Amino acid sequence: MIDYTIDADGKRTSGNIIDTIGKFNPGGEESKEVDVTKITVEALTELNENGGEANVSTGYHAIEFLLWGQDQDYNNFLEDKITNGAMVAGLRPLSDFTTDKDAKRRLEYLSVVTQKLVEDLSVVTSAWEKDIKGNAGLYRAALLGKLKGKEKDKNLDKKETMKQIIAGMGVFIKSELANERVAVAVLTPSEEDEHSCFSDNTHRDLVKNYEGFKNILTSTYNGKKYGESLLDSLNKDDKNRVLKLMSDIEEKIDSVDKIAKTQAHFDYQIKPEHPQAKVLVKLKNELRKLGDEMITVAKANNIKLSTDDVTDPEETKL
Repeated sequence: MIDYTIDADGKRTSGNIIDTIGKFNPGGEESKEVDVTKITVEALTELNENGGEANVSTGYHAIEFLLWGQDQDYNNFLEDKITNGAMVAGLRPLSDFTTDKDAKRRLEYLSVVTQKLVEDLSVVTSAWEKDIKGNAGLYRAALLGKLKGKEKDKNLDKKETMKQIIAGMGVFIKSELANERVAVAVLTPSEEDEHSCFSDNTHRDLVKNYEGFKNILTSTYNGKKYGESLLDSLNKDDKNRVLKLMSDIEEKIDSVDKIAKTQAHFDYQIKPEHPQAKVLVKLKNELRKLGDEMITVAKANNIKLSTDDVTDPEETKL
């Protein structure tokens, strides 16, 4: 949708945003035409998930694809004819941004989509500002029940908010990280379904996604602890069980990361004949168990959660 790929016959595809001047229809269910004569934040925003969630035009992976290009064989995931080796990611040629006929539009797209990502992230981070200024700081204040006057009714119910936070942690680690980002890739097996299939940065994604979850659970950031954590609310036996599970998970994530940096990227580790494939399956199972442990964390905080609450009903069934 964004730019060309190489098809099964080794030919360059066309009919994408980059090489289209005028109206572009992304295809899919109830898709709508968008004028891409000029590549703008508004145009790319209107195209994102236009016609279905597979139609991605903005965000990190759009930038990733523009920078690295294709790194998988759409014809046969096991008989890879496009990836350039176990330690090589996508190799988009520099000429795509210099001498190619669409180089200027490609540069425009990269500039605009990066601008939008920064703007979107700024909206999220500004919501946590200590001082309220416009929309900045509003979410933090509402979470802490500090909104006053006409805004007072926007304060969030603390117990309900905690329930959503803990349930969200469970869904993220169980259905998103374990299922969609590990299980789908290794059990299919499918390079296209690894988290960062263009740049082969999936091993780093695993490290950082898990680290973010752990930061919230343990109330730490960059090794510094900030007060009592959700994990601290557990009784001794429950806490030790969760810590042991986390230790097992971290050992496997470290293994995936180390091998990806020295021997074989994630897209080679998922191949059935690679020893790491079994490690990844075990990692998936342990991450799902950790997601279910959020029910225990919730209970320790007088919040009732069920298995359904920590499972995305739309997760891929494997």
